[in-house]
Amino acid sequence: MPAIREATIHSIRIGVVLRFKNPEPWRVGWKQLYDEHLEYAAAVDRLGFDGLWVPEHHCIDTGYNPAPLTTLAAVAGVTRRCWLGTQPLILPLHNPVLAAEQAATVDVLSGGRLILGMGAGFRAEDFEAIGIPKKERGKRSDEAIQILTRALRGETFDFSGNFYDVKGVRLSPGPMQESMGFQLAVRSEVVARRAIRNSVDVNLQSREEALVFGPAVAQEAEKMNTDPNRIGGSIQRGGFIGTTREAAVEASKPYLRFQAEEYLTNAGADTNVQDHARKMIASVDAGEGAFTANEWLETLEADGDAIESTGLRPDWVNLTLWHSGMPLSQAIDALEQFAEQVLPHVKRPPLPKR
Repeated sequence: MPAIREATIHSIRIGVVLRFKNPEPWRVGWKQLYDEHLEYAAAVDRLGFDGLWVPEHHCIDTGYNPAPLTTLAAVAGVTRRCWLGTQPLILPLHNPVLAAEQAATVDVLSGGRLILGMGAGFRAEDFEAIGIPKKERGKRSDEAIQILTRALRGETFDFSGNFYDVKGVRLSPGPMQESMGFQLAVRSEVVARRAIRNSVDVNLQSREEALVFGPAVAQEAEKMNTDPNRIGGSIQRGGFIGTTREAAVEASKPYLRFQAEEYLTNAGADTNVQDHARKMIASVDAGEGAFTANEWLETLEADGDAIESTGLRPDWVNLTLWHSGMPLSQAIDALEQFAEQVLPHVKRPPLPKR
């Protein structure tokens, strides 16, 4: 194997995504699926990754983690050191006071390790299943993020809006952390303003979208007299690792292709998501994302450079390395290879002492 190069990116954290998906071609019993995900989570923590992140979707045949804070409570029980995050919690689908109480409880159970990632959602079926009009998602999110962040920052307050009218909000228990981390998924200038108004970091989805929406976040920060470099910018990346690219492609392509096609199916009428899904499919077909250790380091370096070029602070690159349907043993082998050959060569901030 070629000598491993050192990554020269600015300090950045490497997270791993748990999707809790159970696709039909490789379906197992639900108890087995959740048990295997918890075993994988324990391996992520043991091997030195910085965080574990879970998504949220509803009424999808593959599952796709409909209860993110519940699953993070379970993940907290099998991990000891890494951060735990939602990627994202779909704000307009939740009562913000109940969500804040659940988030605070997860933070206590985990010993102060929760990062609350939030978003407005994109999939129409999520809203239809819960009975919330999708057209209200922006205005509901504006109110919900205020209530959530104020509650989790320790305030006692009343709030009256168009969707939520609450009195005497005070969390008990409150979060264990004195200053919990927050992220907001940003896909437009409107949401960039929402992030800056509420003093939260941003999830920019991909390197390509970071280059589009990152500057909008930085510009909004400057308008509000906030240093853009104080705002953490994060992206997500799917892929696999092998001793050669050919080996990585062969091992992962069926699962990566299925995932990309499912993403397109779930995009609905959202043209931005459709475009992103089609790019994912083309990328899989071209063998992209299946890398050697050195290629992973080059990719992470470029990801960090892209975020930094927008004026934001590189914060997280969150990886999907276990693709739905892949056997657990194969997924953990890849995780161990990544931890041995890639992680030691990436500059990362130290985790707080637990």
